[in-house]
Amino acid sequence: MVDYSDFLDRLRSEVDIISLVSDYVHLRRSGKNYIGLCPFHQEKTPSFTVSPERRMFYCFGCHAGGDAITFLMKIENLTFPEAVEALARRLGLKVPQKTGSDQERKDKYYRVNELACSFFENCLNGPEGMKVRDYLIQRGIKEETWRIFRLGYAPESGPFLQFMQKQGIDPSLLLQVGLIRDKVGGKELFRNRLMFPIMDLRGRVIAFGGRALDDSQPKYLNTGQTPIFEKGRHLYALHLAKRPITEVGNAIVVEGYLDAIACHQFGFHNAVASLGTALTREQVGLLARFSKKVILAYDADLAGVMATLRSLELFGQMEMEVRVANLGGFKDPDELLHQKKAEGFSRAILSSVPALDFAYEKIRQKYDWKVSQEKKEAVLELLSLISSIDSPLDQEKYIKRLALDSGFGEDTLFSQLRKLKKSSGKAVSDRSPTGLDELEGIKAKPPAAEVTFLKIIFENPELIALVEQELDPEDFSHPYLKKIFQESLFRFKNGQIDIYNITFDEPEASAFLARLLLESLPETEEPGKELKKCLLKIKKERLTREYKRLSEEISILERSGDLELYRKKLEELQLIVNKIRSLTVK
Repeated sequence: MVDYSDFLDRLRSEVDIISLVSDYVHLRRSGKNYIGLCPFHQEKTPSFTVSPERRMFYCFGCHAGGDAITFLMKIENLTFPEAVEALARRLGLKVPQKTGSDQERKDKYYRVNELACSFFENCLNGPEGMKVRDYLIQRGIKEETWRIFRLGYAPESGPFLQFMQKQGIDPSLLLQVGLIRDKVGGKELFRNRLMFPIMDLRGRVIAFGGRALDDSQPKYLNTGQTPIFEKGRHLYALHLAKRPITEVGNAIVVEGYLDAIACHQFGFHNAVASLGTALTREQVGLLARFSKKVILAYDADLAGVMATLRSLELFGQMEMEVRVANLGGFKDPDELLHQKKAEGFSRAILSSVPALDFAYEKIRQKYDWKVSQEKKEAVLELLSLISSIDSPLDQEKYIKRLALDSGFGEDTLFSQLRKLKKSSGKAVSDRSPTGLDELEGIKAKPPAAEVTFLKIIFENPELIALVEQELDPEDFSHPYLKKIFQESLFRFKNGQIDIYNITFDEPEASAFLARLLLESLPETEEPGKELKKCLLKIKKERLTREYKRLSEEISILERSGDLELYRKKLEELQLIVNKIRSLTVK
């Protein structure tokens, strides 16, 4: 049976994109490309380009772009499968079912993860797992609970690989699902760790999280990007919580594995964990499928507070009702539940406050209102928060509150609010504390180093071998460029020559790919040297983003009086400074 991914490659290579586009646009030759008036926006001078060599189109005016599939999706308003079907009919081809080799390959990944999960479970419940079981009991986790969540134990190096070898599992499969570090002589990724299997909505094991049981760093280690797992697209325990969420009418979102497990053990079966502090648009969309009401119960530390603030805009875009639980001085839900039991956590949920009230108060507490300049900064940041509110009545409510806090008149504050909206051109000002979400990242101008880096490897695919071990997709700041690099890296590792020959079912991602392929790259005699410069700049820009984030946290901690955490964050900041200094671009 024909592989679905291979079929898409064949479809893209066989379709005559010039003929297809010419059915809708009058094209004329210009060098090796064709140009015409863009069908997606009004223009008098042609800015629409089609490349028969790259089999891509791109408009330098409205930035629409992609391959033949994307073009048909946009011009005929079709879904991805509908566009594939239409192009297949045009070529006289039959679309294979995804249940062929493509699904069979994924089934292999699921089987490997399931075998790994069973191995870890058996180790936990066998003689070698006695100390880990003692640790779980000490943490207040019952055996019934750890069996429901299929917790396990990854022993020291050796037994896992021997088990997989006996099962006939090729090391390349272990590498692809992130269970070993490299194919030849690869060591297990997880060693001497408490294992948390991560499931998809259907309960299939797609990844793992591992907590160190000694002084190993990092304390928590997670599966990276794989063909069946992308961290920002899943929620821990949602396969167990989806029905309770619909029955109760809301979802409780916590930060860590043990928080979610404790919630379920004490009867709060509608709890999920976000697999990290920063919720993504995809995770919020997942929750919205089951309920429009969410209660955030993140850790009470600074990272938890910042994560709560950052998630508000995402929830607002989905028109979801969000409240924030009052943990009453406890550091996280796990601690609260084990000390105050279900009754204590119920009080935290019942005393939850609207997310906007929480955000307003946290922003207000950041500043010293007796200092004129800080007071001004506080007012501007709170106005940015207020500008994200759709309801005029609610806006007026918070303006009245800000007038009382600041001493400024309501008319003055409303006037400033209108200026903020006008200058930003959107409902939320760029000063908004929640402006770090992925949607804004997509709209933002992509960093030049990231764009140039990808252009160079597309022109010189052999160079990717020089940087594949040095650069991680997470180093990219722009979501679509990150996705393009991930896919290119995956194709390279699987021996595919045309690493840019990627199909996205998101037209925006296809447009970015087309732009990378069709915009000209300044000629350089040493592309490898230029690539290294871009790599260093990308890594330096990521560290700079980390530096800014930590600086903001330290600024807040300085006023909070938490000296221990303050010193810890200063040490982290110095480490970042040292790394930045070591990455000086020559």
